Amino acid sequence: MATLSIEAYSPDGRWTKIGSIGPADLPGSLSDNRPDGGRDVYVFKCLGPLSVIYRSDAGMDIETGSLREIAASGSEVVKELRSGSEPYEMRVKTDKSPEPRQIRFVHV
Repeated sequence: MATLSIEAYSPDGRWTKIGSIGPADLPGSLSDNRPDGGRDVYVFKCLGPLSVIYRSDAGMDIETGSLREIAASGSEVVKELRSGSEPYEMRVKTDKSPEPRQIRFVHV
């Protein structure tokens, strides 16, 4: 079964898997606090034969324990990934990270 794997680049020079989403799972999200003070919310999901990453500049994502609430409007497709596609990399500064981190998405 296809999945969307989410990985972060570690200080030791390796990619470390931080999560994965399958077709039956709810979408995931990542927030990016931009240097200009703006905030983007990225929503990603696996649809089976492909995975899609969306960006919304009018949205929010809140995490409470194991629950995550996502609200986004005006989303645009950032990237569609299929099996064999090159991983999609991005740099984000989340609410939890003091510095921006390199993240990548791989559809496997």
